Amino acid sequence: MSIMPSSHFPPAPTTSPPPEQVSISSNPVVTRYVDAYRVATAQQGLGRWIKIGSLIVGGVIILLGIFYGGSSPDTQNGGFFGPDKTVEHIMRGFTVAVGLVLGAIGFLLGVLVSSGGQITKAALDAAVNTSPFLDNDERARMMSL
Repeated sequence: MSIMPSSHFPPAPTTSPPPEQVSISSNPVVTRYVDAYRVATAQQGLGRWIKIGSLIVGGVIILLGIFYGGSSPDTQNGGFFGPDKTVEHIMRGFTVAVGLVLGAIGFLLGVLVSSGGQITKAALDAAVNTSPFLDNDERARMMSL
């Protein structure tokens, strides 16, 4: 039974490198979790854009309804059905209601999409925190702590 001299083995590191120097791609589990966090962040951002877009579209419809809803080209004779413009007021109210409903539905859909991303992040945080394949530096880096 012979013992190999110590010159054949690489020297053991005395300390672990700081977290900034550890490569993210050194552990395949880290790569998988980082990709999952990116997907969850993208889903959350998509939900934010859906909310913003629906509020803008709903607001434009409301403004169009207020300023142009039910306008008639024949304004000198009172517009639709006489000088009281009943139909014009009904059309304006209907257009404003449509804008409110579309804006609210779009905003709620954006909240649902965004909450899906937040739930995914929460599940990933739990998975990363309990993973036996990661060390504390990798956990902190992935959860942005």
